[in-house]
Amino acid sequence: MRYEYKDDKNEGERNNKNLKKQVDKRELRAILLFSNIYVGYFSIQKSANEQNEARRYQRFPFKLYKTMSWDIEHIQPKELKSIAGEDDEELKFAYTTLAKIAKDSILTEDDIECLKNWHDNRRECQKIWAKYKEYVDASPNHALSNLALLDSSTNRNYGNALFAGKRATIIRYDKQGRFIPLCTKRIFLKYYSVQEDGIALKSENVFWWTDEDEKTSSIGIKNG
Repeated sequence: MRYEYKDDKNEGERNNKNLKKQVDKRELRAILLFSNIYVGYFSIQKSANEQNEARRYQRFPFKLYKTMSWDIEHIQPKELKSIAGEDDEELKFAYTTLAKIAKDSILTEDDIECLKNWHDNRRECQKIWAKYKEYVDASPNHALSNLALLDSSTNRNYGNALFAGKRATIIRYDKQGRFIPLCTKRIFLKYYSVQEDGIALKSENVFWWTDEDEKTSSIGIKNG
């Protein structure tokens, strides 16, 4: 069954029989935690006869987990952050990334060209970002397949960034040795979005979390 995150702002809508099954934050956090334990366990079983070191590495660190604060993270943002006041490096990353991912959205070819040349079109790019933000914010995705378990510090560090920004942050923190739950790390690395040969991404776009990514990740996690 496909779960959905229960948004307290829409209390009355939970009586609508057409809605998917909804759970509260505590239940949802437990589901995401179990998914990470489950996937880690099956990774252990697959590697147990090959590398004892790999077996130790995949064991879920319960003691560490208890010392940290955890959030339910939207993989594709439920609302896009404002970039007013950001420095040039942040603007460059935001605009050039948006130009790569927005070809199938409400943005026009002229919008995309403007984003590519953001340095000479700052004011116009701000308007384009605002238009895209309104587009994203209008239909937040609270499905379980768009949610992950992430420590509060990392989550609040990047806020409602684009998928590409979140991915870059998680990779950087993982390199620094910060604990990132196994399923969360695999999701942002698009671990489940590769072909059987392990090389070509099913989604050509590594900068965006697509419907295909949701499907393949759900299947991948279910299969361990």
